[in-house]
Amino acid sequence: MTWTDRLLILAGVVLTIGTGGGALAAASPEPPPECASTAAPHPFHLASAALERLDAAARRAVADGEVPGLAVGVVRQGRLVFSRGFGSADLEQGTRITPDTVFRIFSVTKVFTAAAIMQLVERGQLGLDDPLARFLPAFPRADEVTVRHLLSHSSGIHEYAGSSPVLERMGATPEDLVRHIAAQPVPFDFAPGTRWSYSNSNYVLLGLIVERVTGRSYGEYLAAHVFSPAGLGRTRVDDGIDLVRGRASGYVPALGRRGAFVHGPPLDMSFVYAAGALLSTVPELSAWFTAFFDGRIVSPRTVASMLAPARLRDGSIAGPPGEAAFYGLGIRSYCLDGQRAIGPSGSFSSFSAKVTYYPRAELMLIVLTNTGGKAAELEERFARTIFTGGTDRAERPARSSAPRCESCPARAPRQPFEPNARTSTDR
Repeated sequence: MTWTDRLLILAGVVLTIGTGGGALAAASPEPPPECASTAAPHPFHLASAALERLDAAARRAVADGEVPGLAVGVVRQGRLVFSRGFGSADLEQGTRITPDTVFRIFSVTKVFTAAAIMQLVERGQLGLDDPLARFLPAFPRADEVTVRHLLSHSSGIHEYAGSSPVLERMGATPEDLVRHIAAQPVPFDFAPGTRWSYSNSNYVLLGLIVERVTGRSYGEYLAAHVFSPAGLGRTRVDDGIDLVRGRASGYVPALGRRGAFVHGPPLDMSFVYAAGALLSTVPELSAWFTAFFDGRIVSPRTVASMLAPARLRDGSIAGPPGEAAFYGLGIRSYCLDGQRAIGPSGSFSSFSAKVTYYPRAELMLIVLTNTGGKAAELEERFARTIFTGGTDRAERPARSSAPRCESCPARAPRQPFEPNARTSTDR
């Protein structure tokens, strides 16, 4: 299956995801949102000058103190044509980031988890409309929540990230996490299938479903069935214990020192689990997402079903209201400057990641950083640099002749491991 074939599938998908019944349902009362215009010409030509602008923009992000370092990749029609590292992987040791530097990717993990679930659906080992009660009968309202609800963030289960500083530092088993989620004072924000709201809790439950169905740990199943079709060798579940060659250290902005960074807060990755515990590199994310869109991880028909907008109980589209964006089964679609963009992002205080496929341009852009909350912002800036020749630096107010306020605190928010509160389109 070529990238052009995939483009036609993406452009012509008429399948939509229902809230009940069969795995795929035909036409719905609300059509998928369209992007307003076509910012990238078709066919799109990726000129060498565009990659030179991208290189300059990435260097500028480091020079301006936005990030300690980052790795950037560009995939054009299935081929990695740009893969470079910028800045520092370890500020204390002076280690530079290379294209092969290993980063925590946080919620980009969710697409891998969704792919694992869809493999089990393809094999007939579970169904999208199976109730959670089949796997976790003691969970509240388990007979009302379905696998589909979990994949599409329409379950209503309350967000658990940030709810237990103790578990974040001490770690937990998947069963511990599920008990913690179930025991929250308000376990549900709304009735399953009636609204959309992003919640990491959904993907913790999906990870444990993978384990219950297969009899293998989440990491073992991914290594054998999700990573291997793309030939991945360095992508793995981060247990926080094993030594990982080429791993980047994570940082947060230093308060009161612009452009300076300090170590990020500790996080036991077992707390993140199937919602965000993977480590990876630019080349391996390039290989895996290319294989995914090519239909080599799950079938092309399954890819199409994952990319189609999920539906709520009333037939409306699952996604942030009022935006030309929607969520499918584990992956988000939105608009950037008039063209369709597809892909996940992830962030915690000290790492962030963004993978975006632009089907009209047949181009994928990957950005990994070793500080939080920056990859999505930088990816959009880099995309504009490629497509329109936009500025290579962040928009800032005009410089003032007044002295700089060196004592003003830099922003160092504590973030959940899915993107910051900027907008839901960072997911």
